Amino acid sequence: MEILEINTALVEQFEQTFDAFAKQLNRFDSNNIDKQPAFGGWSAGEVAEHIIKATKGVPDESTKEPDRPYDQHVEAVKILFQDFATKLNAPAFVLPEKKKHDLSALLKDLNRNKNLHIEIIQTKDLKQVCLGYEFPRFGFFTRYEWLMFALYHVQRHTHQLKEIYESI
Repeated sequence: MEILEINTALVEQFEQTFDAFAKQLNRFDSNNIDKQPAFGGWSAGEVAEHIIKATKGVPDESTKEPDRPYDQHVEAVKILFQDFATKLNAPAFVLPEKKKHDLSALLKDLNRNKNLHIEIIQTKDLKQVCLGYEFPRFGFFTRYEWLMFALYHVQRHTHQLKEIYESI
C-alpha cells in the first residue's frame, strides 16, 4: 500500500472511531452524564474528559529518525487495550476531575481532537519517533504508534461508555 492509501484509511478510522465514541456519549444527558455506574468507576462525563485529555495530539515537539519498524508496538498496544477484562491505570495528567460535565462542550472538544489527529495524519511524517513522552512498558512511540494508541484507547472507552449506559 502506498502512503496516501494508508493515510486515507487512517483518516477514515479516526472519523469512525471518534464518531462512534461521540454517538455513545450522546446517549447521555445532563441528568446522567455524571452518574457513577452501578459497578463503580468513572461516569460517562469522566470517561469523555479522560479521552479528551489523552487525545490532545502526539508528543512530537522533538522527533528523530526511527531505528526500528515504525509500527513495532502497534499489535501489543492493540492487544493491551482490547483486553476489556484488564483494568489499566492512567497517568495523573489524563485523570478526570470530579466536576459537572457539559455534554456539548465534551462533544466539541472530542471533535477538535479528532480533527487534530486527522491534520497530523495528513501533514506529518508518521514514521518519526516522538521524544516528548516515553510510553510506559514500551518506550518512545512513532507518530504512527501514537495515532494507533489513540484509536485503540478511544475504542476501549467506547466499550466502557456502553457498559456505563446499560448500568445506569
